[in-house]
Amino acid sequence: MTVKEYLEELPNMRMRIRAMERKIQECEERASDTSAKLTDEHGSGGGNKITDNVDEAVDLEAKLKEMVKGFKRFELIVSEQIGKMPNSTYSGLLFNKYINGMTWEEVAAETDKGVDYVRKELHSKALAEFSKIYPDYPRFTPCILLENDYNGR
Repeated sequence: MTVKEYLEELPNMRMRIRAMERKIQECEERASDTSAKLTDEHGSGGGNKITDNVDEAVDLEAKLKEMVKGFKRFELIVSEQIGKMPNSTYSGLLFNKYINGMTWEEVAAETDKGVDYVRKELHSKALAEFSKIYPDYPRFTPCILLENDYNGR
């Protein structure tokens, strides 16, 4: 794993967390929709759908809690690593990009440099410095799995 891949795990983890939050919301909406249909139609058989969706939402909530916990631990480690870099321009760039999740345009505005320069040259130099300071940075990140990854493990 390269330094860039290591640092990019933070935005990737954020995306997974948001995806899990959307799945939970969908389950809750399906349960609510099923409940409303049952009330309107006075039908039967929908109770299982409600229960299934509520159960799925509860399971996903537990998984989400673990994902967030792993993310926060990893974010703290990376924040401390970046914070110990002696070059404040490099550390600021990496912090803004990976911890704060800024776009390249926002990072460039913070550094008062052009986007292309920041994205290509300055970013490469910052990654190289990170790698020099932490030659043995972890070659792996906390494992954050989505629902399908839990099946059979």
